Amino acid sequence: LRTFRRNNFFAACACGDLDILREMIQRPEINFNSIDHYHRTGFIIACHYGQVETVEFILKNAKLKDIDLNWQADNELTGFHIACIRGHYKIVSLIMNHASELCIDLFQKDSEGQTAFEMWPEIFTETYTEIHLKQF
Repeated sequence: LRTFRRNNFFAACACGDLDILREMIQRPEINFNSIDHYHRTGFIIACHYGQVETVEFILKNAKLKDIDLNWQADNELTGFHIACIRGHYKIVSLIMNHASELCIDLFQKDSEGQTAFEMWPEIFTETYTEIHLKQF
């Protein structure tokens, strides 16, 4: 299994294998923007599987590896959309906290014209100028 994860960036993101990801981040030939057969990046996969530490690692290294955190997979879903759909509150919070500094577009729409905020509306509060995450 370790050999499989060492050679598979997507599996490392899905499993939350930070040891392997730390090795991969040092290797220039590893493309952190590569996509799988569903057009998902490692960031989207980590968001899907609720890998909080992996998402945090990717956010921390996004500038270093020029990671596209706004990539839209099938149905034009972003990592932020996926985290909301799957109910991963901590990941939603992480993404929102880093959105400004990493230029993450929280208002991207999916193929049906919905933003991520519309996919899990009960955890957000909205004012005239901002949207905030409710604290639970």
